[in-house]
Amino acid sequence: MKKDETPKDNRDHEILEDENPRDVNKGKTKSKGKGKQKTSEEKSQTKKEEPKQSEAEETEQAKEKETDPLQILMDQLSQTEEQKKDLEDKFIRLVAEFDNYKKRMSRDFDRQSEMVRDKIILSLLPVMDDLDRLLQHEGENGNVSLEGIKLIRNNFERILNNYGVKAFESVGQPFDPEKHDAMMTRKSEEHDVPTVIEEFEKGYEINDKVLRHARVVVSAAE
Repeated sequence: MKKDETPKDNRDHEILEDENPRDVNKGKTKSKGKGKQKTSEEKSQTKKEEPKQSEAEETEQAKEKETDPLQILMDQLSQTEEQKKDLEDKFIRLVAEFDNYKKRMSRDFDRQSEMVRDKIILSLLPVMDDLDRLLQHEGENGNVSLEGIKLIRNNFERILNNYGVKAFESVGQPFDPEKHDAMMTRKSEEHDVPTVIEEFEKGYEINDKVLRHARVVVSAAE
């Protein structure tokens, strides 16, 4: 009976020994798993810290740029260049607009001048018609009617008056270089100061402005 018990004890011991290595391996596996988890957590924490560090570095770099005198000058220079380009563009547009304005004004002035010219010529054509009728009458009757000439002259004067053109009197008026051109002088006892005593050509004004000087003879003291 005793001989049979000993082998059983040995077998049980062997079984326990076989089981112990498995438990050890399991412990090692668990420790390795825990180590891996710690490493992954450390990596994730490191990754979280890296953006914070990069943001801090960018903030510091931005502050350094703001306080860097050279960078400030470079920024100001860049702004000045942009303002210069804007001003150049505005200047070019203004020059083009002013050039177009001058061309438009020149065209308008030419058009208005043509209208005034045409109006004056149209108003003078009746005088030409009167002269043609007078010459035709002279050819039929062999003489020129003085009344016809007076009518033509009065008609022409009326046309000039419509444009503000009027003749001014000179004979008997003191000599005025602003109105009179002295063609010659003549001794006269009647006038103490230079006075117009004869008129070769009448002077004309347009809207109180001298249009043509009168050509006159001026008195001179003996």
